[in-house]
Amino acid sequence: MVEVMEELGIFQPRLTDAVKDAIYYASPKMLPAVQVKELMEVRGFDFSGFVNPLASVHSTLRRLATQGVISASDDKGSSVYVWKGPHYGARNSLANMLSEREVHRKMDVKARERINRQLERRGIKTIL
Repeated sequence: MVEVMEELGIFQPRLTDAVKDAIYYASPKMLPAVQVKELMEVRGFDFSGFVNPLASVHSTLRRLATQGVISASDDKGSSVYVWKGPHYGARNSLANMLSEREVHRKMDVKARERINRQLERRGIKTIL
């Protein structure tokens, strides 16, 4: 049964998750894309289905940095990346999920407050 699941790729993480895992477990060390790819390979990620694995890792890193999941910095003309979120045990641990949930809850509260202030300035009754 396990062999069938492995063959179907059920245990194989998606590229984005594998990139996040590599950055997370390397934290607090900042890594360039080449080292992220190498760490993914060491951790068992299968790049056999990718035409240009490094380009895929680069674009995923840039997207994650734009989304604020990771931080990007310049080091001697090269981009390096580091985990930005909470760091309690495994990346998908309950502690990390609860911490992220609390951050998102606080962000939602701030957004509602900002929207309510804007509505009140326009004389519109707030409903949020």
